[in-house]
Amino acid sequence: MGEKERESEARIEKTYRKFMNYMHENERTMKIEPDDDLGFEINFGAYQQKLKVAKQPIVGRRKTGLKNESVKKENIPKEFIKQIQKLGMRIEDAELLYQTKIDWAAVYSENKLYCTEHGCDFFTKIDGAELTNHMITTHNYGEYPCPYQDCDYVGVSKKNINLHGRVHTRVYEKKFWYKCPSRECEASFQFESNFKSHLRLHDNDLYKCQYCPIRYADPLHFRKHLKQHFRIKDSKCDKCGLEFSSKWELNQHCKIHEGTIYSCLICNNYKASIKSTIGKHLKAKHADIVGIHINWDNVQKYIKTIL
Repeated sequence: MGEKERESEARIEKTYRKFMNYMHENERTMKIEPDDDLGFEINFGAYQQKLKVAKQPIVGRRKTGLKNESVKKENIPKEFIKQIQKLGMRIEDAELLYQTKIDWAAVYSENKLYCTEHGCDFFTKIDGAELTNHMITTHNYGEYPCPYQDCDYVGVSKKNINLHGRVHTRVYEKKFWYKCPSRECEASFQFESNFKSHLRLHDNDLYKCQYCPIRYADPLHFRKHLKQHFRIKDSKCDKCGLEFSSKWELNQHCKIHEGTIYSCLICNNYKASIKSTIGKHLKAKHADIVGIHINWDNVQKYIKTIL
């Protein structure tokens, strides 16, 4: 690492520490409205809407240097490192690959690399540029800069940049201590690690998949993406047998078996078994009534919950 790079990292870290110290110092100025009856659960690390916090200055973003912090350190057998090196997988991904507990030699023996776009069954050999060419020509992959002025993020597809846009427009039900300093982003986080990953999105300081143009801020997100490339489904529902690429997908699916039904009271003909699904319905079909920013507390009056 050159002298200029070391000075840059030191300057970034100093700015970040100064910002966090300022935030913690202003915690003392937090006041509760006089007419508040304290009818909420106290949560150290988060504050509810009725709490007033002294105005914070907008602090410029900074890169957080998480390249070596995001994945939990493990003792990786040398044989495993040699194996993935022989397969052509990146050595810097060794910890994450080892955590998956997947036999990558067996996966590579099939020599099939799939497109990760939903509903696309295209696959090619692992070595080669066919997949990237397919994603560019078929799914219009390219460079899609974020339209917000205070964000340097560059998406790889229209779908990708639209999903990123939700970071700027989403209305959060809770506000946590780690607040994004961007003027055009309302995101806040309970944990510092998630906060730092979020800042990397705004700075466009991202990791890149070795097989396709997809990029990501948190290395753990690469785990699910990698499974999609090789059609690995190692999370199985014990009630119906369906298999999924991640535990998050499995947990979302399991809500179907819980028996809870969310019914729309506006049209009286739409029902869903997952809360997020009924929210999407309200946004798509009844935005003129509920608005385009769905907040569960504000739309509950339009939903009937049947247990």
